[in-house]
Amino acid sequence: MGILLEIKSGPFAGKKISVITGQTVTFGRAEGRAEFALPHDTFMSGVHFAIECTAQGCRVQDRKSSNGTFLDGARISDAMLANGDEIKGGQTIFTVKIVPDAKLASLDELQSQEPQKPSEIVSSPPVVPPAPGLAGRPEPAAVSLVSDKPAAQPPSSAHANLAEPRPPAPAMPPAAQAIPALPSAAQRNVSPSASPAAVPKPSTPPDARAAAKLVTPALSIMGWSFSAIPEKWQIQQEFGLQRNAGTEFPSSVAASEEGLGGISLQQFVESQISMLRGYLRDPKIEPAMPPRIAGAEESMAVDVRHSTKDGKELIYRRIYSRSGPSVGVLTVTTLAADLPQVLQSLQPLLDGAAFRSTLNQ
Repeated sequence: MGILLEIKSGPFAGKKISVITGQTVTFGRAEGRAEFALPHDTFMSGVHFAIECTAQGCRVQDRKSSNGTFLDGARISDAMLANGDEIKGGQTIFTVKIVPDAKLASLDELQSQEPQKPSEIVSSPPVVPPAPGLAGRPEPAAVSLVSDKPAAQPPSSAHANLAEPRPPAPAMPPAAQAIPALPSAAQRNVSPSASPAAVPKPSTPPDARAAAKLVTPALSIMGWSFSAIPEKWQIQQEFGLQRNAGTEFPSSVAASEEGLGGISLQQFVESQISMLRGYLRDPKIEPAMPPRIAGAEESMAVDVRHSTKDGKELIYRRIYSRSGPSVGVLTVTTLAADLPQVLQSLQPLLDGAAFRSTLNQ
């Protein structure tokens, strides 16, 4: 028996990948290293996870990814797969269907038994950033970025030893098929990994003692906390928010926290820009005005625009806020034409946003 994986979200939504008995397929961000590459998903490691099928069944194995591999919402290192499971690597979600090897070989929708490279696949609108593509122009001059504090002189080279952002949690699978009840990932032979650190509750400011007692945030992700969730936006646990837009483009907000590793916020942002230029096709990167983030010592923001293969212009508004040894990254992804109305709808979220480092000093 083999499996058929179908991608639920992102530029490759609807794409199917087959893995037959005796085959192992690796998935990740790096073309040339991962057999099925998703270069648009910057939350993935170069080689993030592998699917292996043997006579005893199929299993998913995390390949020491920075942000972890999740099976039905549980972070795993190695686990057996069952019909109807969902695998999440980075910001990409795969559904699992157990299929006999003979049927896999004859399925009309499979173009070959080898996973196609992303460059050979026509993209559909992504839920999360960024979309695939290779840089095709020389490195432009460094961008002068807006900051709450005077920006330091941009470094001459980017720092490469930065942790990758952490991933979103998967959406629940639609209950479309009558599949027998299956044990959860935690009840099978799953090796759990450490969960993200809990976010400490902010203390009540002295001048607010008489106003009200401490209110629990509506959403907390790593060092980020948000006091209000805008209308028509749905919480995606361990990830952020996604707009309930029906047939429209599914705009999203992703929140993450990274260690600065001894470099400045300016240097961190410059390294992120350098990385984006390596993944996107001819991106246009411009400074933007960051919102005021409670708890942050300084903030910067950039707009990253690029066009997908089907002609859609996407924009990523990236907000970087430093607190102690950490930087919080908030990424708003939407169509470029929709950015003003999306930002307007997100104003309650941004007005109540706070970032405080959860890393040890």
